[in-house]
Amino acid sequence: MKLRPIYTTDLSALKAAIDADIFHPKGTWEVEHFRGFVELFEDSHGIIVFTRYEPEAPQRLRIMTVWADPENKHRNARAIVFLVRAVASRAAGAGFKELIFMTKHPPLANFCNRVLGFTGISDDQYVLKLKEGDRG
Repeated sequence: MKLRPIYTTDLSALKAAIDADIFHPKGTWEVEHFRGFVELFEDSHGIIVFTRYEPEAPQRLRIMTVWADPENKHRNARAIVFLVRAVASRAAGAGFKELIFMTKHPPLANFCNRVLGFTGISDDQYVLKLKEGDRG
């Protein structure tokens, strides 16, 4: 599994992922929202998830995702573990103290709590405190 920057050639795949999104209400995302610091995670079968990052509050980094195939739970679970480990390491190295994301999807929230150590804080927000050891 690898991460890479998004390219203009990926925009049709991003549009298809937005159209197939089951984790956010329709209209939440548009292709234009994925500007700035955006990466995608892929494996030998192609793109798994489009990921956008946005600094927030002091030392907090928000992660926003759109999954290429939201129904592929096994592949997505592997990708989110890889994603959080990679982003936590880089974010901690850049001085961030927390990762945050929002979901209204209980299975995703439960997985992130149980497996990845995120804690629910409010309004469907989940935070992961970064530790010194997270730095890569």
